[in-house]
Amino acid sequence: MGNKMLSIGLLAAVAAITGFFILHNRSSASHIPNFSAQVEPGGAKNAIYAAAGHGNMSAAKGGTGSGMAELQEQYAAVSDNPDYPQLQMRIDAMQKRHPGRSFKSEQVVETMAQPEAWVRIENPPEGLPLTPEQKFDGREYIRFNPLRIETLMPGDTLEIPVWQQGARYEMHVDSTETHPNGSVTWHGHLENFNEPHRVTITVGNGLSLAGIETPGGHYELQANGESGWIASSETLFKRNQNETDMVAPPAGEPEAGP
Repeated sequence: MGNKMLSIGLLAAVAAITGFFILHNRSSASHIPNFSAQVEPGGAKNAIYAAAGHGNMSAAKGGTGSGMAELQEQYAAVSDNPDYPQLQMRIDAMQKRHPGRSFKSEQVVETMAQPEAWVRIENPPEGLPLTPEQKFDGREYIRFNPLRIETLMPGDTLEIPVWQQGARYEMHVDSTETHPNGSVTWHGHLENFNEPHRVTITVGNGLSLAGIETPGGHYELQANGESGWIASSETLFKRNQNETDMVAPPAGEPEAGP
């Protein structure tokens, strides 16, 4: 009788322990996140891309998902380049041209919203290497934004204002060229013309040069930092056909022109 009661007691204890672990495992399982429900089809690649700091979930850039999503939406409104559908793709390309430089997402989007890279100002800026005669020889003075040029990728367009003609042209960017000294040249052409009208813009360390072929003649641009001018070649060469007052780029940096 004693053995029988001992066996019943042991069976009851085993049943109680088994029931405890069953209930415990069920409770733990209810707290395990359902990752399969959170990752979309093909989402493993997207999750890796996001974790690395890319796309709309760029934690590495310090932005929240909603903030990056809003920036991406703003970016889509100012860029129709199919080769750079994502803002981060453009920033990565910009940083590849300048490995030691960083670009802020918000500033890039804000700058891209500007249709042109320079605006006209009334008076000659201080510090430009011009003689008193040159200051009033028909040049148009500008405030230049080198970052607007830096944001350009092949396939983009940029407005080219030439006030001496009362015209605005549209440049299509064909290619970019990075030089050993760190300067970058953008090669392009004016759209909507049967004949090729070439545009070349070089941005270096504090000096930017451009050559612009238009149906009304050739124009040259020079900017020291943000201060500069644009003028027709006829204006620049009217005094001496063998001289120009354009500042030569630093050694190793090609001159802008056709």
